[in-house]
Amino acid sequence: MAPIQIKVGTSKPRQKGFHIFSWFIRFGESFEDFLKTKKWKLQEASHMYIQWHSKGADVDITYHATGTGIMFLCRDVFDTKVSPIQEFTFELESGQYKKLLKFCMTNAGKKYGVKGVIGLFYVKILNLFGCKKRNPFSDGFATMWCDEMIGYFCRDVLELKEAQDVDWETYGVNDTIRFLESLDK
Repeated sequence: MAPIQIKVGTSKPRQKGFHIFSWFIRFGESFEDFLKTKKWKLQEASHMYIQWHSKGADVDITYHATGTGIMFLCRDVFDTKVSPIQEFTFELESGQYKKLLKFCMTNAGKKYGVKGVIGLFYVKILNLFGCKKRNPFSDGFATMWCDEMIGYFCRDVLELKEAQDVDWETYGVNDTIRFLESLDK
C-alpha cells in the first residue's frame, strides 16, 4: 500500500462574533509569548486538527477536538466552521495508518477537556515564575483538547522519539506548533 498523506493543521473560527474559548486560548498563548519576548502579537490559531483523504469513502476526513467533544467531520463541513492557518504534512505507512484509525476510533466521542485547558494556562503562569508543575486537571485520557490530541498522535501514531517524553498536558497551541516546526529542521 502506498503511503497515505495526512495533515496536522491549525485554525481559528470562521464565523464572525466573539468565540470566548477561542479568544481565551489566543489571548493566553499571546500573553505567554509577550512575557517572553516583550512583543505583543495576537496568536492567530486557537485550534488544531488532523486531516486525510479516505480512498474507500472518497472523502476528506477531519478529526478534531472541540467544545462538543472529539469527532470526525468531512472537510467540506469543517471548512464552513474554521479558517485553516497552517498545515504540516506527514506520510503514513500502512501500519501507522492502522494506528491512526485505532487512535481516532478509541478517542472519538470523548468530552473536550475544558478543565484541562484551564489547568494548562495555570501551569503556564506558574512556569513564568520558575515553578514547574503538572496540569492539576490532568485526567489521563478521559477527556482531551485539540493540541493535546495532536501531541498524543505524534507520540502514539507517528511514534516520534521527540514526542515520547513530552508532557502534552502542559503544551498549548504555540508549543505544539513549535514542536511540529522543529521536525522540519
